[in-house]
Amino acid sequence: MKTPTLYLSSPDEVEAAYYESFLQSDINMMKALWATDDVVCIHPGSEIMSGYDAVIRSWAYIFESGTMPEFNYQVLKRTQSNNLAVHLVAESLSSGDQVVVVIATNVYQQFEKGWQIIEHHASVAQTQHEGHTLQ
Repeated sequence: MKTPTLYLSSPDEVEAAYYESFLQSDINMMKALWATDDVVCIHPGSEIMSGYDAVIRSWAYIFESGTMPEFNYQVLKRTQSNNLAVHLVAESLSSGDQVVVVIATNVYQQFEKGWQIIEHHASVAQTQHEGHTLQ
């Protein structure tokens, strides 16, 4: 199931490509953005997907499940030290009249040839605080 990796020069570039792959339901792009070893993904309300194959299967299932909602994201906080970066992100998904805000933590690691995703953990926000909503 492994595909050639895509190495980008910053966590921000990886994040932009990650959300673009989500919007386009592009499983090949998603495959290329994840590191191939020791990765973890937790979608809202799901169990822990551990390992590259399990993570990519989870994304393939999401992409195959139907039309993707309209989607916006906003980085709320960035932390970076040497070869590790953590982004706290608000994701706003809308379908018809329904809007769901998901808070996600994305973790990126710099490898020899560039940055890749190593962890994504998302959960539905219970409330929205002023300044943390998407426009």
